[in-house]
Amino acid sequence: MTTHDSEHDKVFRSLLATIDALPRWLPPLLPPTLASLIDWTSLSVGAETTIDADRRRRQSDEVFHCRATRGDDLLLVVQLEHQARPDPDMPRRMLEMAVARMAKSRRRDLPSVVSVIFYQGPERWAGPRSLSEQRGHAEPTPGMVHLEPVFIDLARVPPEQLPREDDE
Repeated sequence: MTTHDSEHDKVFRSLLATIDALPRWLPPLLPPTLASLIDWTSLSVGAETTIDADRRRRQSDEVFHCRATRGDDLLLVVQLEHQARPDPDMPRRMLEMAVARMAKSRRRDLPSVVSVIFYQGPERWAGPRSLSEQRGHAEPTPGMVHLEPVFIDLARVPPEQLPREDDE
């Protein structure tokens, strides 16, 4: 697993932390329905660390809180994760972080958690892309917990859509 101290991660985290630039470069990379749900003017930086059920610390690369464009003041937590190589356990890891974030909220303020994985490996992602796939199911099974993070393969994004260090 890539550590948070690697140079690769430091550059990526600094780009993600540029909250003013995020609304310019992230929406075109997201599925349109998801991008239109986020009130980009309400972004604020959230806590990166969560504690899971086994009392282990989990850390996302970056976390943002925002409001939804529709709904009753729905709070969204956008957890962004950067991966340099496929991790077969990634869907479960993202689910654990999402559940830990939800557990910290009061019932009436329960957020919807959006998980986005930026993948920057030399080959296509070979691991499962959803919790269902990780369990060996081709499609979500009704009644079973399902999480399908948004995967953005940075090697396949046109260069003009990628964030630049001068976006700050």
